[in-house]
Amino acid sequence: MQFLIDGYNLLFRYSGDLQQLQKFRRQLLEQLNRDAIRLHLQLTVVFDGPKGDENLERGHFHSLEVIFTGSRETADERIVKLLQEAAKPEKIVVVTSDRELRDKCVALRGKVEGGREFIARCLKKRPKKKPKPQKSLTPLPPSSPSTEESLFDYYLKAFGHAEAVPVSDRARWLAFFEQERDDEHPF
Repeated sequence: MQFLIDGYNLLFRYSGDLQQLQKFRRQLLEQLNRDAIRLHLQLTVVFDGPKGDENLERGHFHSLEVIFTGSRETADERIVKLLQEAAKPEKIVVVTSDRELRDKCVALRGKVEGGREFIARCLKKRPKKKPKPQKSLTPLPPSSPSTEESLFDYYLKAFGHAEAVPVSDRARWLAFFEQERDDEHPF
């Protein structure tokens, strides 16, 4: 799924500090890039105005497509234009909290998500902690006798149940294995 992100709308939703605009814009792009890679998202971030410190009008910031609209067009106008030019606008999600832009996008059959929803989507899909590796079974040493009792004890120990099985149950299982070995099977 492709996402068109109203860059400053998302940025100012979480940081209104104009004094450090370039710093926060770069941080936003870096975070969006990490999420795009991790979640396999196709993200286009559209900013109002001339190119920033990233020194591009339309280009890529790692895996993101980044567009600076210049002085003759707003980010909203560019997003609407991109949606109008799309072959399948219903497969594009516009990320903005701007009500007017949301209405235009819905009228063009695009999907819309607010900034908060988009961030929740990215946070929800963060990878969970990796499970602890399980103990690997090591084969019996070649010098060990290959009896049912030694195999039985080996597997009990390998699965952490050596002390949990009463001796009477061990004897019953061993008797079962002896019977199976002594029985002749026609097949």
